[in-house]
Amino acid sequence: MATTRRPDPRPARTRAVILDAVHELVTEQGITDTTIAQVSDRAQVAVGSIYTHFGSKDGLVLELAWSRTAPAFATLEELRADRGPLERVTALGEAIVDFALAEPVSLGAFLGVQALPGDLASHEAGRQLLTEVELVSAHLRSDLQEAIDAGQTPEAPADELAAMLLGLWTGLAAAVVRGDRFAVDASLARRALGRIGTLLA
Repeated sequence: MATTRRPDPRPARTRAVILDAVHELVTEQGITDTTIAQVSDRAQVAVGSIYTHFGSKDGLVLELAWSRTAPAFATLEELRADRGPLERVTALGEAIVDFALAEPVSLGAFLGVQALPGDLASHEAGRQLLTEVELVSAHLRSDLQEAIDAGQTPEAPADELAAMLLGLWTGLAAAVVRGDRFAVDASLARRALGRIGTLLA
């Protein structure tokens, strides 16, 4: 009788160890200064193993960004349930800042505070990131248009409002994750969020 071969769990464990190591290093010193050799030392895996799993440093950085942001994108979908259009818009802004506070390194990378590869679409993780960002942007434009049509917010082009809000939210989130004297603390960020919301009233 033939036996069913179980999937080998070792590759997944190795990937997880490598991603944990690069996250620690990026937290300590940033993406630019983190090298594959350092990741190899921290994860205690061969350099070749990193290239086998991720292809390049760009691939590794994108996998890090995707692995840390994917749960947040899933949460955004949950936030849409049982809310009106303007409530969904406000919840999105709150979620972006919440993510900045919970995952400052990942958001710093994702927003370009640190260096993401230029050609995201050349990596699977990059394509997943682009797909989710485009979905969030489309939802935001749709929600704003619905709010405008319902008279909940002043008449304005929904795409312009969406661009303005995303710029304000991501700018605020980027300010939260800064590692210098110009960083914005959490309490101020939350108060500023409320001010942004008044722009739609």
